[in-house]
Amino acid sequence: MLGEPRYQVFKKSLDLGDIIGATRPALQDQDRRVTVRVDSFTLVSKALRPLPEKWHGLTDPEQVYRQRYLDLIVNPESRAAADAAQPDVASVRRTLADRKFIEVETPVLEGVAGGAAAASVRHPSQCPRRGLFSTHRA
Repeated sequence: MLGEPRYQVFKKSLDLGDIIGATRPALQDQDRRVTVRVDSFTLVSKALRPLPEKWHGLTDPEQVYRQRYLDLIVNPESRAAADAAQPDVASVRRTLADRKFIEVETPVLEGVAGGAAAASVRHPSQCPRRGLFSTHRA
């Protein structure tokens, strides 16, 4: 257990959305909810922006697609869908890896350069009036 002085540091120094590392195995309580009885913790990453409000959540569809990680944090339905799809995706990857396929990230040609981590490069196209951009995530 953290103890009262350490708990006060925990309560005052952390914000909703911060990522911490905790030492101690996860347990299940009587309601079968996963819980952690923390012996010690370390701040791994500080949240730079607050999470969306609990009741309104993410209302902008574009934000849902651009900030998928945020959608998975605040929307239980999105998290459940991702959790349900994960075994299928893992199975396909495992099958292809067993057959010596390699996974390659391929740049996508888009009409407008964009993306948070994208470095756009002008792409020569057969259509000279319409320039396409190659979006490559570094």
